[in-house]
Parts: sequence; structure tokens; C-alpha cells
Amino acid sequence: QSTWELRRSPVERQPGLLLSGEGGVLRAPKAGEVFVNPRLANTMRRIAKEGRSGFYEGATAAAMESLVQQQGGVMTTDDLKTCRAEVVDPISVNYKGIDVYEIPPNGQGIVALMALNIAKRFDLKSMGHNSAQYLHTCIEATRIAFADAQRFVCDPSGTKLPCPVDGLLSDGYAATRSELIDRHKANADVTYGTPHACSGVCQCVCV
Repeated sequence: QSTWELRRSPVERQPGLLLSGEGGVLRAPKAGEVFVNPRLANTMRRIAKEGRSGFYEGATAAAMESLVQQQGGVMTTDDLKTCRAEVVDPISVNYKGIDVYEIPPNGQGIVALMALNIAKRFDLKSMGHNSAQYLHTCIEATRIAFADAQRFVCDPSGTKLPCPVDGLLSDGYAATRSELIDRHKANADVTYGTPHACSGVCQCVCV
């Protein structure tokens, strides 16, 4: 089943993205069939002609505002107009000898790094690529990473409590979080951890 078909409902709400089939029923393009998207072509022409303002201002920005607000979002043309790109230092982890880099928060690239940091504590190769145990381990690692991301990932420019990146990506914290993975069942209620206490090595002190 194609991605077009899997996303049929939201796609149907956007005119021009599906073709008219027998009896007027909308359908996705078939393999090898030529699909023309004039609205996207016009947007590309506008951006080519006007540069940045062709995307963040004018007709394109107004169209994005309209679509987002139709879906219950709150983004406005003013948000787009005042948006500015930032040059940031990447964050990274080492996955079994390979350095993997992502953009830091406020994006969610840190989720992939946290999941890799957890997953590297398991012998995925011995499980067999895409085996049930392999997929279970990867899914659980990602589930744990998202639990932390939903709690701690934020826009560092708009909060007094910045995201604890060093703690979230520390090996000690990943080791602690990896203990939540049960190889026999899914953890349906993953809660966030305490990365603030971790930097390189997690230490527990009992009094």
C-alpha cells in the first residue's frame, strides 16, 4: 500500500493532490503514472523569483496560515515573516564507532541520538535485521527517547529551563534508561527520567 493511500484522508482535504478515478472517486497516482501539481509548481516559481519573501511572506505564507488554522493550528503570517534561521552547533553521540550528528533542540533530532545511545547497549546484529526482537528493541529505545523528549525538549530561547542536552545524551543516562527495556514485552507506560543528574556517568548516593 502506497504512502498516498495510507495518508488518503488528510490528502483528500487538499485539492489537487489526488486524481479523479471512475465515478469521480479520488485516487492516488498509480506506479509510473505522470502526476502534475501546478500549485506546487507556482509556489516554486514564486520562491525562485522572490527569494525568501516568496515563501515566508505573500501568497505562500497566507496559504500556509490558512491550511494550518483549518487544522486547528495557531501559526500566523506574522510568525512566518519574523522567522529567522540560526546557525547552531550540532549535537552528537558515538554509535559503535560512528559519530552521528543532529541539530540541537528545539528540534527533535535529539530523539534519534537518545534512541541510538540506548540501542547500542544491545547486540542488535545477533538478533537478525528486522527480526521481532530487533524491531522490539529499536521501538522500545525510541519510545523511551520520546518520553524524555516530550518532557525536556524545548526552545532554549524561550524558557528559563533549557533542555538538559548533556544529561540526555550521556552514556550513564542511556545505560539507566536501557534498563527499562523488557525483551519479552512492550513498555506501554514509559515515563521521563532525570537527565539533570547525569553528565558522563550517573551516580546514585544513598544516605
